[in-house]
Amino acid sequence: DVAEFLRIARGIAQKSWQSGIGVDPFPRDVDWQAKLSDQAERGLFRGYILANVRGQWGLLRAIVVSSMTFSLVHLSNPAFGPLPFVNLILFGVAMAVYRVYVDADQLWGVFAIHSVWNWLQQVVFGLPNSGLTSVSDNTLFSVTPNQALPAPFWGGGFGPEGTLAASVVLLALIGGCLRLRPRAPPAIRQSSSRRRSR
Repeated sequence: DVAEFLRIARGIAQKSWQSGIGVDPFPRDVDWQAKLSDQAERGLFRGYILANVRGQWGLLRAIVVSSMTFSLVHLSNPAFGPLPFVNLILFGVAMAVYRVYVDADQLWGVFAIHSVWNWLQQVVFGLPNSGLTSVSDNTLFSVTPNQALPAPFWGGGFGPEGTLAASVVLLALIGGCLRLRPRAPPAIRQSSSRRRSR
């Protein structure tokens, strides 16, 4: 049932958020449970939900469901608002179309993009990531946005995901991916190339 699914998804994401903040850029004692829960969040939305809903109701509905649930799981994050909500949906759409159109239905590229995005925000630049702040001692740099600007220009405390610039970048990524033909997974490409060579 949907309520149970959302409860589980929220628990996975919440555990990820609680344990993933303030990460040392060069950790000696890695919290592998936190790292696994981060990957579980990605696997849940871009893997399990996208694939299963796609199998039942098609790609368009799968993209809508996986993107909306991804955004809704962030509802209780600090500084969450309309623009972060829209941008998280756009991020979900971008990662879904990237997986299908660019990455041949694999999850590696999606995992890499999401991991690098979070790492750059929190560890390298010390910016809020989905409203959650990093401990300044654990960042390489400390970037402070110009809070004199309207919130859509600096993130309003939600971080780069709360900016209009993120909206533009995500729309460009979605547009770029959709211009491509969907790539077949490696197993399908290999079997079809064997058939052609006969």
